[in-house]
Amino acid sequence: MAGTLTVDTIQSDSSYASTLNVASKMNFASGMQIGGQDATFGGMRNRIINGSMQFNQRANDGLCTSSGAREYRSCDRWAIYQSTASKLTITQNLNSITPPAGFTNYLGITTTNTQNSSGDLYVFQQMIEGNYLYGLDLGTSNAKPFTISFWVRSSLTGTFGFQIGDTNGNASYAWLKSYTINSANTWEYKTITFSGATGGSWPNSNSIGMHLSWDLGCGSSNNTATSSSWGAAASAGWGLTGGQKIVNTSGATFYITGVQLEVGTTATSFEYRSYGQEIVLCQRYYEKGGVSRRSGNRSSGTYETTPIYYKATKRADPTFAVAGGYTYDGWSTYGVGGHNNPTGSDDKTNFGNLECITASGASSGAVMACTWTSSAEL
Repeated sequence: MAGTLTVDTIQSDSSYASTLNVASKMNFASGMQIGGQDATFGGMRNRIINGSMQFNQRANDGLCTSSGAREYRSCDRWAIYQSTASKLTITQNLNSITPPAGFTNYLGITTTNTQNSSGDLYVFQQMIEGNYLYGLDLGTSNAKPFTISFWVRSSLTGTFGFQIGDTNGNASYAWLKSYTINSANTWEYKTITFSGATGGSWPNSNSIGMHLSWDLGCGSSNNTATSSSWGAAASAGWGLTGGQKIVNTSGATFYITGVQLEVGTTATSFEYRSYGQEIVLCQRYYEKGGVSRRSGNRSSGTYETTPIYYKATKRADPTFAVAGGYTYDGWSTYGVGGHNNPTGSDDKTNFGNLECITASGASSGAVMACTWTSSAEL
């Protein structure tokens, strides 16, 4: 019979115990609280980065214009893949909808131009680096079950598709499941549990180890029925046959926040990491910064350089770019010194030098100013 056991004091037969010894395991099926607050015992319980949609370094929310590629346009680590460009708008805190309790941010997707053909592939994704999959033992006989949980809100109701797969999207091993949105324009909490994946390729490295894909509008050639186990990606499908597709309805909305992936068959409360920890996790994949440098006297044609140091070690050698142009007072042009197209191992932590060349008649105290971006996205 289920119930609650309340113990005021734990003691031995002869005296009060100073130590509580447990011979095997203490199992807290739905988490543990200390002083009324959820407790986490080290590690990284939630393998999703920026699951609360808190960080949006790019701040270039709006119409997704890429096709046939993942486009990172809004909240860090979250991407849209669309087979035809300019069908979806993605924005942090779209339309000022009140988020669910416990959250201040969410990501919103709106259908801008409808699409409905057999070859459609429209998904919302996070690609998880293999280094964050340790402890799941995926691809082995010891593979552990894991659970996805999230808050979702849509203008459409019905059954939606959700797929998890290995590697980089050309998955050898995947599983398509479904979840149901019952009420339109209402935040609902969803959980989806997967058994341990004993097959497939799940690299524990800095490459893609796992992808999570929410079906926004996959056509018949990419759709399939839900399955009861892991299988080949072709049979698992990206989208759900007969499932709801927001890209088929003009102005349809899809909001999401509080995404968590954790080991086990029970979803626990969302893991809130510190602000400083979460932003560094995001900057491993994308970082932006600025340069403002004033020089002394310089003769025409000489260089003024300033070093670029990253706040977070990048996942891989990044792509560096000067963004938004640059301004100068007495500079004729700028260039990237050190590593124009980074290939060295040190480029993950220290890009090199940004260079400006003095123009003819440069004045004393000339200023170089620009913003830069560095991307090592999966």
